[in-house]
Amino acid sequence: MPMEIEQALIAVLIPLIYLVGGYITMFAKQKLNIMKESYYKKELEELIVTAVGAVEQTFVRELKKEGALSRESQHEAFVKAYEEVRKQITERADKVLQQAYGDYMTYIQNRIEAVIDERK
Repeated sequence: MPMEIEQALIAVLIPLIYLVGGYITMFAKQKLNIMKESYYKKELEELIVTAVGAVEQTFVRELKKEGALSRESQHEAFVKAYEEVRKQITERADKVLQQAYGDYMTYIQNRIEAVIDERK
């Protein structure tokens, strides 16, 4: 093979290899981010279900026994569950969830209400 053709191939192939490597790296990072988002969303869902269950067992059942379950106490139970979820979210999870979903606190509130409705 003539020397000029080899040099031309090298001049084309080296930048092409870098370009393909860059795309592969970008794709891998996107895939990893999607996996992290999915993992933390699943963890968040488990936190919500656990918090609602704990508040129901320790607070709501006692109020029901006493016949003191009112709108105010229901709101208090909601706040307790919400605060428990917020306490359990790690800094890393918070960062990933904010990047993925922006203000995900509304999502937490809506999911708490949905879990409560599912348990009724």
